[in-house]
Amino acid sequence: MRPGGREIVVAGGANTIQQYLKAGLIDEMQIHVAPVLLGHGIRLFDHLGNGAHRVGGHQSDRVARRHASAIPSDQRGARDMSYELRIERQFDAPPMAVFDAFVDPAAQEELHGSDQEGWRVHRSESDVRVGGTSTVVMGLEGQDPDTEIRVYSVIDRPHRLVFRYAMKIAEWGRTIDTEVTITFEERDGGTLFTMVETGFEREEDRNGFMEGWPDFLDTLGRVLKARHDT
Repeated sequence: MRPGGREIVVAGGANTIQQYLKAGLIDEMQIHVAPVLLGHGIRLFDHLGNGAHRVGGHQSDRVARRHASAIPSDQRGARDMSYELRIERQFDAPPMAVFDAFVDPAAQEELHGSDQEGWRVHRSESDVRVGGTSTVVMGLEGQDPDTEIRVYSVIDRPHRLVFRYAMKIAEWGRTIDTEVTITFEERDGGTLFTMVETGFEREEDRNGFMEGWPDFLDTLGRVLKARHDT
């Protein structure tokens, strides 16, 4: 809710949320789903009357979580909707090692698929500093390549990394602009890697990136293992 231009956060159970939904005061909801069978409870979207709501959301790679926009039907178009991608991955390596491998200029070609048959990394340049830009030009052999550009705004080694992310996709004929925030948290002797990418204007764009990032992280895992073994 943003009365008077201010953002107000309300936390509560189904009864509380239903009151605000019926009053048309919720712009956005975050629903966290815990895998616990209670056996009973209150259905969140019951008892809302005849006012229809538009709900869009996502599920993360490993976390059951929804990021939804709830807008009464008579208010559609009053605000833009964007989509968010969230991925968590546990790596068997300390945060410093995971952080360094993720940004290492020498690893970027491999991370972006240079070892995949039929795929080519045409150019890779990295300037990992606040305000610095990293660029990777890549794509299927014989086709126009895609261009990935990162502009770093936060570099807190080895805890947090934030960058603006632009992917010019040749096949689509347009550029996807988002912001990526990555945290590296020591967990169970390794690293819990959490990536949140925000600002997708289309759900299908977010879904397409959801297919690509896990392959990137699989490769990152292989890079970390190779470095550990040598």
